[in-house]
Amino acid sequence: MTLLKPPLDPYELIVQGCRILEIPLQDSAAHKMIHHLDLIRNWGTKINLTAIEDPRDMAILHFLDSLTVFKVIPVGSRLNILDIGSGAGFPGLVLRTADETLHVTLLDRNPKKIVFLKHAARALNLTKVDFVNMSLQNFVVHPSAGQFDRIVSRGFSSNITVLDGLHSLLAPKGRLITMTGRSSKELALNNFRLIVSWEGFLPFSNRFRKVSVHELN
Repeated sequence: MTLLKPPLDPYELIVQGCRILEIPLQDSAAHKMIHHLDLIRNWGTKINLTAIEDPRDMAILHFLDSLTVFKVIPVGSRLNILDIGSGAGFPGLVLRTADETLHVTLLDRNPKKIVFLKHAARALNLTKVDFVNMSLQNFVVHPSAGQFDRIVSRGFSSNITVLDGLHSLLAPKGRLITMTGRSSKELALNNFRLIVSWEGFLPFSNRFRKVSVHELN
């Protein structure tokens, strides 16, 4: 594969990458993503949010990667989304930044990461973002757990039992979105069936991404 010559600026990487992926992105949202990127770098001395240090690599491997979810859901869908294992906000906070109609719940068991996510959401002036500091296993059986339109898993787990258990968190027509790499095997889930997927290389990189949508059986 011949790689396109990447821009040197992370902002341009995100903007031009979205054009290549044919994902609509407001200029204001792209600027907020750069602010998000800077926050991650600034907080890097306090908490380990990512092993990637180069801001250009972060723009591609975190931000553009997160935005590939819009290859399987339309921008402006008004969906209620649960991001499991959100970490530094990938993909959940990025999705909410790009689409103000979404309501996003960010779940992570690490309290320090939840502190960062709350700070980032305030700094980016984002509303309709909820935070859950809990393990997924406990959240699945928690009485306050909501019914979500979509659950997004960005490499969170390949454990069939864990992923199958997510059916209880979905609304009747809800769907599970998994983000995997080239070497990942197709998931043989009991409670879900694969209905559509998008796959391709992230712009300006050799990183392959597959985004799959599974509906309830």
